[in-house]
Amino acid sequence: MKFVLREEQSTVEAATETNYLEATTQAVTNATQQFQSVKMNGIYESLDKADDIYIYSTGWEQEIISEQLQRNFFLAGKKVYSLPAAVDELEMALQRMKPDDLLMVISYSGNNKQLLKSMRHAVVRGISTLSFTPFKQNALAEMCKYNLYYSVVEKKVSDIKNVEIFFTGLYVLNDLLVMGYSDYLKNK
Repeated sequence: MKFVLREEQSTVEAATETNYLEATTQAVTNATQQFQSVKMNGIYESLDKADDIYIYSTGWEQEIISEQLQRNFFLAGKKVYSLPAAVDELEMALQRMKPDDLLMVISYSGNNKQLLKSMRHAVVRGISTLSFTPFKQNALAEMCKYNLYYSVVEKKVSDIKNVEIFFTGLYVLNDLLVMGYSDYLKNK
């Protein structure tokens, strides 16, 4: 028990000593480098071909980013539905989705069992899927046709919670994806 407590304490201390400026800069760098290395034409073609785009997120911060994506793609002329972070809502939407639609999923772990069960239904039905997950192996990314990865920054900001997770890299990916899609439309 003492070992576990000592390890937890050292983890908390390490997190509080994080150089947030360096970590944020690295998250942005990771997002942009990863974005440049991905062959985006397949993603852009799926976006362009999709009659409807659905975005499902697994948490509060991810839902905020989902709504921003919805707004940005609306500006680019796409019909987008941002679903609340409830698996039942995703299941209802899956019943309406067609193979030409695109389902984007934003997840912090990529390993939620209920989400993965729903995603199996999407894959079996031939719906194009795009995951946004952190840079780590996860079942959601393995299951989706397309993947974009992001880094988070962990920083202690209050005494209420050990660390807060900042989705810096995900915000950058959001912007890069929409700006890149806009260029794709101009050049096609």
